[in-house]
Amino acid sequence: MFADTNLFPLPLQGFEELFVHDDNGPDYPAVFSTHFEFDGRIDPSLAEQALQDLIKQQPMLNVRLDRSSNGAMQWRLEEDRSADASHVSQDEADRLRPIDLFTERPFRLDVSRQKNSDGNERSSVTFQFHHAAFDGVGALTVVSDWMKSYDRLSHNSSCAKGAPRQNRLDYGMLRARCRAGLTWRERLRLAPWSWLSIIGFVNFFKNRPIPLLPLGRIGSVTAVPSGQPIISTQIVRESTESLKARASELGVTVNDLIAVELFTSIKRWQSRQEIVSEGSHFRITIPINERTLRHRRMPGCLHCTMISLDRRPGQISIDSANEPFKNLVQQVHHEIETVRDWRLSLTFWSTLHLFRRLGGIKHWFATNKCRSTCVLTNLGQLSQRLRLPTNEQGQMMVAGIPLIDAELAAPVRYGTAAAFSVFIYQRRLNIAMNYDRTSLTREAANDLLNILKQQLSSE
Repeated sequence: MFADTNLFPLPLQGFEELFVHDDNGPDYPAVFSTHFEFDGRIDPSLAEQALQDLIKQQPMLNVRLDRSSNGAMQWRLEEDRSADASHVSQDEADRLRPIDLFTERPFRLDVSRQKNSDGNERSSVTFQFHHAAFDGVGALTVVSDWMKSYDRLSHNSSCAKGAPRQNRLDYGMLRARCRAGLTWRERLRLAPWSWLSIIGFVNFFKNRPIPLLPLGRIGSVTAVPSGQPIISTQIVRESTESLKARASELGVTVNDLIAVELFTSIKRWQSRQEIVSEGSHFRITIPINERTLRHRRMPGCLHCTMISLDRRPGQISIDSANEPFKNLVQQVHHEIETVRDWRLSLTFWSTLHLFRRLGGIKHWFATNKCRSTCVLTNLGQLSQRLRLPTNEQGQMMVAGIPLIDAELAAPVRYGTAAAFSVFIYQRRLNIAMNYDRTSLTREAANDLLNILKQQLSSE
């Protein structure tokens, strides 16, 4: 159990504050979800026991927002760590429900069960997280620990077969969240390239993002359909391997290739929808995980930055086989590689700290303006994030129950009508698309996702 009584209350960092102000539920809650389908029975009572174990180990699961004496927001640890800790339902609920951080903890756990056509039982497990407290990597750390705890509590525990145990955590590292924490040697090495951050800073405000939909169509869907605002698809194994081969042939990463194919898909989709561009550049926002080896014992929290890939429509080719497309992939690869090599994304935190002093983050960023065309989150190999034992089919196992499907959904905001999350599981690329149901019909959203699937499946 974490016992650092001097750790809390924790003042909010700039990025955390941005997500607090940017939470405009119910249409645009700053909430993301991780959803898992199991071929077997997940016991709700055992799930809650595992959760009780987990909240003793993960401090950010047990916090709420309040204000200090000077009015600044801060995370305060709840004294009662067991009351109202879990929400277990028998019916699958909305996976992106708003979370009020001043009255609720920054997460929910939903467990539901159903029988399929052959009478066998299946279970759904959904974690919801508020983005002010967690990013995708931090959330999957929490999910992994919960699954391992459930496994140990189960009579059919796979721990005897070598299932990894929870890591020892350094709770003091929560003070380092959303901070660069560079040594003086690292600062000296990176200093010569800091001027590139200034260029990125200027371009962020100079370039006018082209919204996925014209701003006049935001909120135009009068009869918002019920059900999940998430649609998902998979790229078959053969096409996933071909995608990897294409990236290798071009000397880029799969993420680079996906980003450029997303540019292409948006351009094709807008042409098909007869949408006239409003702005100067298509902009894809990409989260960057800033954890290094020194953060291996950091508890689950928010510790990422964001970068923007901006391209004019004329720079984007819709033909993946021609030279302009290949050149664009190379350019994007070089841009992202430069950001990673020289840690240029760390400027994002510094920028937020600056704007905190120049009128406040809410004044500058939490506005009804389009900041990005869409969001792309790539969490890589799901098995490397969860680190669970697998069966002969390559399915991860929890208490002897195979994980047959997963879905990770990122939040959308006003003016950014779509957010894409991708990961690989069982050698298949999975894509989930969360979209603004008040502005985009499901038919149009499916059309965009299908175009992207076609682009990524092409040889």
